Amino acid sequence: MTSYDNLKKATLIAVVAAALSLGLSIPASATLIGDTITITTQANVPLDTWSDSVLVGAGIEMMGVADPFAFVPFSDTGSAINHANPFLSGAQFPHLFLNDFYDIGASSITIHYEALGGPEFLYAFNTDFSDLDWTDMPGTLQNVTVASESTGLVNPPNISMITASSFRFQAQVDLATGANIILNLIAVHVPEPTTLSLATLALLGLLAHGRRRRA
Repeated sequence: MTSYDNLKKATLIAVVAAALSLGLSIPASATLIGDTITITTQANVPLDTWSDSVLVGAGIEMMGVADPFAFVPFSDTGSAINHANPFLSGAQFPHLFLNDFYDIGASSITIHYEALGGPEFLYAFNTDFSDLDWTDMPGTLQNVTVASESTGLVNPPNISMITASSFRFQAQVDLATGANIILNLIAVHVPEPTTLSLATLALLGLLAHGRRRRA
């Protein structure tokens, strides 16, 4: 075996090893941080219907700051109203009360309703989460599950996939006792093909070059 054959063999082994390593790697850094998603909720229709787009960051994306029983005039556009909707006449009703929040993480969503106290206050809602795009690696949403540590659900929730990047969460909670619901997003991620393509092209070129020398 010539020195060229030895070099070719070593290079071939290195390229194949790199390609296999890339193909078998698990994308540990796939995240929703930095993505803009749309959240649409309908509850007690038509009293509470809203839609908004939020940028996913490191902390809480939406938080309620209004007094749950203080109806604020339409003229008040300050931060005291969080996703307010028309309620009765000349006032607005907040979707998120004081200390309620939506927190979207790298691959999970937390919906928190603070306990209001008092008698039973059932709140049923349908929430669509759309445009879920992993910012650093392509992904297809396969399933969404409710974490075992979730609390406050009155009945088993219903989760349905809408598209490969959106789903609907239907649930009922008792606002008197509050709820903390954690949704885990399960997606299939595909590594970027650039490196693998280059490795394949290099391998094909090396093999073609070897055939030309033998001819």
